[in-house]
Order: sequence, then C-alpha cells, then structure tokens
Amino acid sequence: MRILFAAAYLPYPPDSGGRARSYHLLHWLAERHEVHLLAFYHDPVDLAGVPALERLCASVRTVLAPAYPLGPRARLRRALLAPADLVMSRRSAQMAAALAHPPPFDLAFLDDLGAAEYARLLAGAPTILGKHNVEAALYRQLARAKRPLSPAWALAQVEALALARHEGRTAALFRQVIVVSEQERARLAAHCPAGRIAVVPNGVDTAYFAPQPGVAEEPDSLLFVGSFFWPANVDAARWLVSDILPRIRRELPGVRLCLVGHDPPPEIQALAHPPDLVVAGSVPDVRPYLARAALCVVPLRLGSGTRLKILDALAMGRPVICTSLAGEGLDLAAGRELLIADGAEDLAAAAARLLRDPAQRTALGVAGWRAVEARYSWPVVLAGLDLLLAGEGLR
Repeated sequence: MRILFAAAYLPYPPDSGGRARSYHLLHWLAERHEVHLLAFYHDPVDLAGVPALERLCASVRTVLAPAYPLGPRARLRRALLAPADLVMSRRSAQMAAALAHPPPFDLAFLDDLGAAEYARLLAGAPTILGKHNVEAALYRQLARAKRPLSPAWALAQVEALALARHEGRTAALFRQVIVVSEQERARLAAHCPAGRIAVVPNGVDTAYFAPQPGVAEEPDSLLFVGSFFWPANVDAARWLVSDILPRIRRELPGVRLCLVGHDPPPEIQALAHPPDLVVAGSVPDVRPYLARAALCVVPLRLGSGTRLKILDALAMGRPVICTSLAGEGLDLAAGRELLIADGAEDLAAAAARLLRDPAQRTALGVAGWRAVEARYSWPVVLAGLDLLLAGEGLR
C-alpha cells in the first residue's frame, strides 16, 4: 500500500511524547508499506532529522509551519475565525498546496493535523486522522485553572468551545479517527457522534527503555521528565517545586529533585538550586536520569491523551507516582503497578513513604515493568493499527 503520512511536526528524533508516537507509527507503517512523509518543521534545527527519515520513507517533504501571535486579542480572533490554528492543525497555504498535489497514494494518514480544509482536499480518498489529544478537553482544564469570570477565564472558555466544535466537525470528515484511549474516544464522540473512532494506545520502545540492573539508584532522588514547550508540564513542574517538594522535605530534608525536558523557559530555569534542585533541561539521553532516580514523579494537573513519560519510566523498572489525570487512559493497576495520589499533601506523603521503603519501590517498579512489557510495547499496541488497515474501517 502507498501511504501519504502528513504530520504536524518532523517525527525525529523521537525525544518527546508527541514525536515518539509519530515516529513509531511512521516506522511501523514504513516497514510494511511505501510511505511518503509530508511534515511541518518549526525551526531549521528540526531539519537535522530529515536524513534519518529519508532512510525510512520513500520520500520526505517539509513545509515551514506558520507562526501565530499569542496575545489575548489575537487568540480571541483565532478562536472565533480559525480554531484549527489553536493547535498543531495549523492552517497553511503551503501545506494545503502540497496536499492538493500529493504523490499517488492508497491511504492518507494525517497525524495530529486535523484542519478541515486538509480533509476536504483529500475528499473521496481513504483517510485516517490520528489524534494525540482531544484538545478541547485541555482547554476546558485551562479554563478551570483560571480565576472565574476573569478575562483569561473567558478567553479559555471561548477557545474550548471553538475547539470542541472544530474537532467534532473535522473528525466527521475522515473515514477513520484514531485516539490514544477509551476516555479520549468518549470525549471526541461527544462532539462527533457519527464519527468512526478507534483506539490505538501509546506505547514504548521496550528495547530502548529497559531496566539497567548495573546502575544504582541515588537515594532520596526524585525525577520529573516533560517537554517544557507544553504548558501542562510547566504547570506540573512549578507545582511540584512550590507545593509538593517542601512537604516532602519536612519529612525527608535531604530529598533532591531533577527536572529534565526540552526548552525550559526562564520561569523553570529560575527554580534551580543546585545541588538539591537541578534543572537539567534538554539532555541527549534521558535513560541515565531514569536509571538513577529513586522515584519518578508525574504531578500533572492539565492535559489530555496519555503520558508516554510514565510508560518510559516503567519500562526501565522505575517506580512512578502520579496524579489521577496523569495516569488516565493507561491500563495500569493503581497501588500495584504505579501509585496514584492527588493534591499536594497526598502526593508528598505518598512520595515520602516510597522513598523510605526500598522494597516497596522495587516491587512497584518490577510490577510496572512487567505490565508495560505485556501491554504497551509498540509491537503490541500497533498490532491494532494493522487490524484496522486490513479490516473494513477504511472501505
């Protein structure tokens, strides 16, 4: 089968949650089909990944992503007139032109690229929309985090409503939509009741992320991993440092925290207080940090989709504590394969208990590793994509 894979960003290197999902979907398809990649790039630095993708795909074409102003007035105009531009869908004349004259294909897979005009350009062809998140859910959470009736709250409400309408209308234009969890399917179905929505979960490369028994963990060490260009990770890191970590240190004064992730903004860099609080920022390989961490903490209060950072940590046998929202959509047993707690007090108390109990940390890490190996390796989760392509979903 000849497949056109159009993506919201260049999926290489697979060093963030979104890129990892895109890359493994692309890799899986390219091993089985002739794949032509068309992708936005957001910075010339991104183009360094093109040679690796050219070795994988029959062809690679890139389009510079449009930039948009972020002021409140511009955001309001965007929500009212061009809601696709609120997220990675981003309407682009260049992308539209490329999709209007693509190489011959049997299937178009638009990965996180859900602008309605793109679907209309491909009308009549078998099309799949891959959604990493249901964006309206994230904007509703952002609205709840604002002071009620404030201008920021009102703007977030307008954006959430605009996105819900846009996502539902756009999803209806595709033969098939793929989301990452049953919760996401229910959210999207609420706005697109007639849509054909299937679940292909997030996964993890269990050959790359694997236990490292020769590496000793560092006692009383906490690790947070998350790309800081994503607002939910900025919020989580700030909450961890301001409200959760001080409570842990009341019981365990020697606890150290490391924050790892791409593009830490000044507000995150300012949190650094070496050696007890290190902002490592962008690192070439996250695995050494995971291998040494006594406990991985994922205190997300905002977000949709599912968290690959949890799967990465568990694949290395590291114990994870997270909020209910962070663990949402993952088929993992709370209390046995990962620990879930909500609120700064409960998160801090649970983290302190785990840091005092090496046996429980080991048991949690081993159980989580076994669960991920059985349920979330990429070959396991992407078998569902094979079944979808071979079945009746696109006919």
